[in-house]
Amino acid sequence: MVMMKDLPTHSGLSDEALMLRVKDGDHDAFSVLLDRYERQLFVFFLRQFGDEESARDYVMDTFLRVYRAASRYEPKAKFSTYIYQIARNLAINESRKRDFRRTESLDEMSDESGMQFAGNQLNPAEEMEMRERVTLVQEALRELPEDQRTIIILVEYQELPYEKVAQIMGCSMGTVKSRMHRARQKIREWMESREL
Repeated sequence: MVMMKDLPTHSGLSDEALMLRVKDGDHDAFSVLLDRYERQLFVFFLRQFGDEESARDYVMDTFLRVYRAASRYEPKAKFSTYIYQIARNLAINESRKRDFRRTESLDEMSDESGMQFAGNQLNPAEEMEMRERVTLVQEALRELPEDQRTIIILVEYQELPYEKVAQIMGCSMGTVKSRMHRARQKIREWMESREL
């Protein structure tokens, strides 16, 4: 059993070293990884699907898959690349399922981001305008092809460098940049067509 005084030693370890400890059965190392990546993955899934409850479920599903695969883990790439590839695959599978059984149109979807604007000191009219804009961006993101949506989320919201995104996506940096450019252009056009 790991004592509480031993936990700080975990926090100084790299993600890869922590995952190797998880492979050896160290549950506390897994908790440190969970703390490091839970929020980032939540934002990733929230941007993908716009639903907080689903985002939480996919984060837990991602970590469950990481834990189940721990015995086969080999640090061939950075752990962050590894976990984002798992998250991306989950998002792709869910997108396909949702496309297959989609029963609501995008017009019927509401802003479920749960974003709070109180700290921004906006007046009610500005806050309403901001919420409408957030809703438009979320709808525009859902309209993008899956690969473009994932790239824009990883670059813009997760603030990952193009090189890491290329590793996660399994493509070249040039491909990432061109898809990012097309995604931004489509979002701009989509939003311009919706705004008065």
